[in-house]
Amino acid sequence: MIQPTLRESLAAGLLGLTLWLTPANAQMNQAQPPGQTDFGPQPSGPYETEERWGVFQTEGVESDVRYFLVKPKGDETYPGIYYIYGRPGLDDRLFAELRRLASFGFTIVTTHFQEALLIPIFSPQMDPPETVNVQSDGYDEFLKVKERKPGKVCIVGTVRGGYYALKLATRPEVACLVGIHPVLVDHSAPEQYQEVTIMPEIRKVKVPTLLMVGDADFEVRTNQSKRAAQYLETNGVPIELVVYPSAARGFDFRTVGRTMADDLAKMDSMYRTVEFLNRHLGVANPAGATLGPLAAAPLPTSIRLPVAAIPRKSGRTYLYRNMTE
Repeated sequence: MIQPTLRESLAAGLLGLTLWLTPANAQMNQAQPPGQTDFGPQPSGPYETEERWGVFQTEGVESDVRYFLVKPKGDETYPGIYYIYGRPGLDDRLFAELRRLASFGFTIVTTHFQEALLIPIFSPQMDPPETVNVQSDGYDEFLKVKERKPGKVCIVGTVRGGYYALKLATRPEVACLVGIHPVLVDHSAPEQYQEVTIMPEIRKVKVPTLLMVGDADFEVRTNQSKRAAQYLETNGVPIELVVYPSAARGFDFRTVGRTMADDLAKMDSMYRTVEFLNRHLGVANPAGATLGPLAAAPLPTSIRLPVAAIPRKSGRTYLYRNMTE
């Protein structure tokens, strides 16, 4: 059995601390008024944020394509994150989530491709082929914004956004890739096909990758992340796969049938994303040495949860499982 590293032990301790602190907060969030879509914990960083809209043109789209930019207030530039959303769309919940992520010290840009291509939210159909060009040109526009600190960038993709994020992860400016319950296969293909394959573009991915998914997600989605992690690990790509016990699909945004497991996954995924981005962009975490509700305080020695690891022939560990056992 591979012994957990200090980083893994801290991650496990943080989740234990979250288990201890979260119940009252989660119950409070469940009691929010009708129409509220941002359920669960809402962790944020130390910075207040400012935002703006921009536009660019791309082939195959008659109108301007809008992008949303959010960053900490002030003239200082911050490391750039290109964020690709999925079927739920760029709604009030996602605006709030992007502001919270930016409050940890990032300049975030997301292209409003659904608006430009007239794609309905939660559309079960395949995105039009122009989507790839829109995201590619949106990424190029992101690299030009003056609010971004020069240097490497990272890409975050959620749900179907993970499909386009993986395609862009081969660009030379990319330092890391984050997928939040991502689609990693052609989502127009039959489910039986999705169960046994993965995007061919994964062969070109060489950057450190973080994938997070719930084990109560549909089997196809969970297996896609596991299969991608196995492929990347076998090919020597640094990979971290986090499987949240009992968390369902869309644990960060689901409103129907939401559980405590979803709330815990939502909180941990935000902190874990921030730590991963900071580590691979080479910047210090503005919230303190550790991430969590008590960022400046050491983790209690009484909380030590096991991190079960699946060893591979290479001797590396990439899968965190059953983090609440």
